[in-house]
Amino acid sequence: MARVAQAYFHFHTRLAEREMRKFGRKVDQAARRAALRNFQTSVLINVEIEEGSLVGRVTAFASILIATTTLISNYKGVKDGVRDMCEDARSFGADVCAKAVDLAGVSEKQVYRLERRTKTVGKLGRLLSDIERLEKSIDDLTPAQMRKELGRFNHELQLIAKDLEPAEKKALEKVLEQTTLPSPKKWPASDQEEPKAILKPEQFELTYESAPKLEDQSKRRPIRYENSFKVSPKKRVRREALLIPQLRVPLLGKPD
Repeated sequence: MARVAQAYFHFHTRLAEREMRKFGRKVDQAARRAALRNFQTSVLINVEIEEGSLVGRVTAFASILIATTTLISNYKGVKDGVRDMCEDARSFGADVCAKAVDLAGVSEKQVYRLERRTKTVGKLGRLLSDIERLEKSIDDLTPAQMRKELGRFNHELQLIAKDLEPAEKKALEKVLEQTTLPSPKKWPASDQEEPKAILKPEQFELTYESAPKLEDQSKRRPIRYENSFKVSPKKRVRREALLIPQLRVPLLGKPD
């Protein structure tokens, strides 16, 4: 399943182990309610919270094309569906982040970062928008420029495909074949290369010695909370007013 949304929060505060478990369970409840408010399809929620200071990631997973279009093969329908899913993802992230601030009891100065991430649906939305822009400017591009753009699209499509189920990949390919561009199967390979580590000559042959064990290395384990659960829509839940409307910390909308 694809990552369709993620709420990220980072607070300058610390919790004891018991407080972390209690906070984690309450974040679970908040995520469940946010999923019911914002998604019209079943989603898998994964909650990860760790100390240092207090960092949390609440991720929603779902089958994208089923979630947004019920596997409709209409190109415009998919674009509209993905756009709606991006809005749902941002709304989910905003709901969870706002509730996490309230549950942690942190002040505005203790909030380091809040982000609403659209993850895979954001990538797909940007790809569809880029395809639409390219369709409108085909006559203005040289063959070399066209080849470069299609290669870039191919690179982005491969990244998206890593998060899709086989049936979704086939459905997406059928949808993309309805554009005025060549079929995705004919898109050239991207000229983008994976970054490679640069080694100095003296680094090619290294010897390693076991590091001395620090005294306090085993005294304390990092405190973590992790849980996963499925949320299936029952009925639309009325959106509640957020409890902290005065918060002025910027809530960042991150695509991935």
